[in-house]
Amino acid sequence: RYDGKTVIKCLKHFDSFVLLSKFMTEKLPIGNKPYTVVEGIYNPTDEIRKLGKNNDSLKRIFYAGTLAKRYGVMNLVKAFTLLKDNDYRLIICGEGDAKKEIINEAVKDKRIIFKGQLTRDEVLVLQNESDLLINPRTPEGEFTKYSFPSKTMEYLASGVPALLYKLPGIPDEYYNYCFTIEKLGVVALADKINEILQMPTNKLREVGFEARKFILENKNPKV
Repeated sequence: RYDGKTVIKCLKHFDSFVLLSKFMTEKLPIGNKPYTVVEGIYNPTDEIRKLGKNNDSLKRIFYAGTLAKRYGVMNLVKAFTLLKDNDYRLIICGEGDAKKEIINEAVKDKRIIFKGQLTRDEVLVLQNESDLLINPRTPEGEFTKYSFPSKTMEYLASGVPALLYKLPGIPDEYYNYCFTIEKLGVVALADKINEILQMPTNKLREVGFEARKFILENKNPKV
C-alpha cells in the first residue's frame, strides 16, 4: 500500500494513461501526455437472459447495490411511497447502512419488497423481470466526478429501461439511452417514475432495446 504522494510521484514516470473518468486529469500529473477514458467493460458471455415478462399487471421497479444513504436509496424508497398505484412494486437487493430503514418501510408498505443480499445470478434474473431499473445516486458530492457506477452498464445491457441522475463521472453518450431526472428531491423522483411507467409498453421496450444494443456494440472487451 502506498500513500497518495508516493502514487503521484510514481505516475510522473508513465507515458500514457487509462482513466475511469475524464475528471481524473484534474488530480493526476498527466500534463500533455496522452490518455483515454475507459469507464468500464461489459462482457456478455456470463449474462443471464430471461425470455418474456411475468404474466401479470404488476409494474416492477428495481434497485440492487450498496444500500448507502449517501447514494440516495432512501430517497428512492420515500419517492415510491408517494406513488399510490397498487400495481407498482419496488424490489430492493443489497446491504448497507439504510437496510433497517428499508425493512421498516417494507413493513408499512407491502408493495416494497426487500430481498437482502443475493447472488449475482439471482440479481440478474430479478433485474430482467423488472419494468424499470433505477440508480438513485444524485450528483451531490465531489466523489461523483471520479467514479462510474458499474450498475449503469449492467442496467443498460439488460434491455430493461433505466432511470438515472446525470452524474459527471458518467460519459454524456450514456444519457442518449436511458431516462434521466433533471431535478433533485423526492417529489421530482416520484413524478418521473410515474411518468415512465405510464408510457406505452412498446416505447419502453424500444428504449431498453437501444440501450442494450449500445452497450453490446460499444462497450465489449474487443472495442
